[in-house]
Formats: sequence, structure tokens, C-alpha cells
Amino acid sequence: MTCESMSSSQAINSDISITSVGKRKARAVSPHNETLETTALVLRDLVEDSRFFGENPARSIPSFRDPSEVIVGDELGKGEFGEVLEIVDVLVPPGDPCHLGSTVYPDDDYVAPLPPSPFIPPKSITILTSDSEEGETKEDDETISVRKKAHAICDCVKDDFSSDDDDDAGCKPKEQPKSKKAVTSMASLKARVAARVLRDGVPRYALKRLKPDACDRLDAILDLACEARFLECTTHTNIIRLRATVGEAGTASFGLVLDRLTCTLGERLLEWQQAKKKTKKNWLQQLIVKKVAPEEEMFLAERLVVALDIARALNFLHGKKILFRDLKPDNLGFNVRNDLQVFDFGLAKELKAKDLVEAPDRYECTGLTGSRRYMAPEVVRCEPYGFSADVFSYSILMWELFALETPFPNFCASKHFEHVVEKQRRPRKINNILPAALHNTMERAWSNSPDVRPSMKAFCIQITDEINQIHERLGDAVELAGDRTMHLTTRSLQSMGTNSDEE
Repeated sequence: MTCESMSSSQAINSDISITSVGKRKARAVSPHNETLETTALVLRDLVEDSRFFGENPARSIPSFRDPSEVIVGDELGKGEFGEVLEIVDVLVPPGDPCHLGSTVYPDDDYVAPLPPSPFIPPKSITILTSDSEEGETKEDDETISVRKKAHAICDCVKDDFSSDDDDDAGCKPKEQPKSKKAVTSMASLKARVAARVLRDGVPRYALKRLKPDACDRLDAILDLACEARFLECTTHTNIIRLRATVGEAGTASFGLVLDRLTCTLGERLLEWQQAKKKTKKNWLQQLIVKKVAPEEEMFLAERLVVALDIARALNFLHGKKILFRDLKPDNLGFNVRNDLQVFDFGLAKELKAKDLVEAPDRYECTGLTGSRRYMAPEVVRCEPYGFSADVFSYSILMWELFALETPFPNFCASKHFEHVVEKQRRPRKINNILPAALHNTMERAWSNSPDVRPSMKAFCIQITDEINQIHERLGDAVELAGDRTMHLTTRSLQSMGTNSDEE
């Protein structure tokens, strides 16, 4: 199907992604190849000439080769081809060895983990310590206000860490010599996952796998295998954590064991929309109490923190030359600590030098990839595109986050093409909600011209500054409000460091 025919026939449903095997995947697909062989070919091409996989060796991930070892419960969500189910139990036979690494890479070298980082954060940061249970925090008695120390945090923190994992806190995966002692200790990883399936009786992991009616979809099988390969080499606070794999990559039973998220951004947006309607009904009472301004400022700050976390994740990926390509509310979620995390890397693509069509940011990429509502015009047109395509998607999502409205509602594919791509229609102005400078940056980001769009680093810097200004304006009222936003801001800022410096 051509780009032209797809643009007039595909629906704009925000929860449906237009997936494609891609040109390289298509070349690998052959009626003479078995699915496992095809998967191996695609994954081999994925790592070939790859800066990302060369500089980011895979973490040691336990693999449950027998899918029956992982017992699943209720369905948590589903997409076009995949489903996510809670994991209620993991069965590990006595003496069963821990299988490490991807099943389609039996010759991959084992990479021993680094020891904990010697980095000691400033007192203003709430951190996880190596002797803490996952998800628990230890806080210094002397907590310094974010409004005084936010910029210092950005300057002081020089190591990224994933605060959702006490085992990996402070560690960046780097290639290390093989250690017999380390290999021996890693044999307990499988049992470790099994032992931590529940916390206070609540499942803490989820299994992502293909839906039964999609098990014969080769493109879906390949996307899931590629997603696992990306995630096992990625560590960032705002990116979903891969804990283990199930089955064998390239088979219908293959799955990913991920941290369970409490809700998606799409669900959170619905909650905020309902709260907004309730606030409008009680406007007179709020005027009498005179709490409108601080509450609105705190609500703005809460959403700015979410916008910052998304920007940080994209900035991190772009620094690694990874294009996400499917940014939308349903691919963003919140963990048990309310940190936002990006998930679903099935359409992620590394932009390699050999794919560069025109400098600085035009690469050979498959068109019509992602969710149309958030898709950049050049992607809809099937033209070469690059990191600025993610920036466009981010700008539309950012508008939705602050307007609390669905962008381009009831647009079919042909209407979207005519009005958004051809006539350059954009969402209405919300400069009564967003600060003027940030609103202008958002408008630049959804420009039809990719060269005009700012970088994700620019968004990180500007949003951080806006958050700091809110804390300055509210002063002690921030702490008096019982303030979850200040805590979230601190967590978001504490791992800015080198991430925000990467283009």
C-alpha cells in the first residue's frame, strides 16, 4: 500500500499505531526463511554499524525460556497487536540455572555489572540507597528547598541513574572483563525476579506479549524482538525497565517482563479533565477562599514536571541517536512512585550515518510510522525525516497536556492530511495557560519545517526554568500545600546531569 492510499484510508485512532516492517525488515522477510531466522537477520541488521549497541552493551537480563514458568493474571491493557497482563507468580524449579541475555544471541559476551557509583548527591535530593528495598527512599533530615537548589542540582549531578531500581542505582552499563564470581552470582537473577513478583500482595511486574490473534503477524513479532534489544541496553529514570524476557525472540510466545505501571498518561489526562470540569463548577467558592492562584500554579507545575520527564527521555534517546517515533499518551505511564516512564519501543529506530540522506537531520526512514494524530508532516508524506519528527510529536502532546483537550478530534486520515499536513492547521492557542516563552517554543516545535523546530534539550532547559520560577513565586506555599509536586520536581531534576547535555 502506498503512502498516498494509506493517508486517505487509515483511521486516526490515537491508540492504533501504523506499524511497518520497514525496508530492512522487508528485505529480511522471505518465504524461504523461518520466523526465527528472519528475526535473527533483522536483529543482526539492527546492531550492524550501530553506535548505540556498540557503546551500550546489554545488561544481564534473565530469560524464562519456558513461558509456563510465568503465571499471568488480569489484563492491564492492549494495543493493535500486543497485550499487557499482570504477573502473579513465577515458578523457578529448584536448581534451575538462570539463562542470561537474548535467546537469539547465544554467543553474546556476558557483561558484568559495575559496582555502585561513588557519586554522592547533594542533601536536597531524595535518593535510593544500596541497602534500601526497591521503591523505598531514605531522606536526609535537612531538606533544602527546590527553589533555592534546583539549578545547583543540575550542575552537581553528573551520573544518571534509574531510581526505580536499587540494584542499578548509580551504574552506567559499560563493558567490563568477564568475572567468574560475577557470573556465578548472576545465576540467582531468575530466582530474584521470582521472589519479588509481589509487594504487599500486589503484582509489581507485567508481561507484554502478542495477542493471540496477532501471533502470526511477522511485523509484530519482529517489533517485539527489536524492542527487547533496545530496552536491554537502555537505562534511564524515565524509560520503562526490562526485568526479564519470556520464551524465545522470534516466536509467538516471546514476551517482556516489565515494571508494572499504575496508569497511562492517557488515563491521567482523563482524571485531570474531570477535575478541571469540577473546578469550573466551584469557581465562586474558590474565589471566596482565595486559593485559586496557588492551586492553579501547583497544577501547572505538576504538568510541567510530566512535560519535563517526557522531554528528558526523548533528549536521552536522541543523544543515543535513537528516534522513538510513537509518542502518544498511551505509550507513557506512571510507576508506583508517580515517575513518568516512556514505554513501547517497538517502532524505535537508531539513525545511523549510512541512512543519512541530507544533513543534518534527514534520514532514510519508513513513512507513516507511529500514530497519525501526533505524526510530523514529513512522516505522513513519506519523506526523509529525523529527530525533529519526535519534536513535532512532543509539541502536539504538550498542547494536549496543558489544554486538557484532544488535538484534532474526529479527524479521519484524509481530513488530517488536508488540514494538518497541507494547510498547516494547528491546535488553538493556550497562552492563557502556558507561559509566553514556552508557548512560543511549542509553536516552533510544530512548524511544518523541521529545521525551525527546537531540540529536546532546549525544552528541558526552558521547562526547568519555568518550574523554578513557579517555586520562586509560591515560596513557602509550595511546602505548605503538602506538596507532591516539589518532590516530583526534585526526582526529575536529580538525574538531569549528563542527560540534559546530550543532543
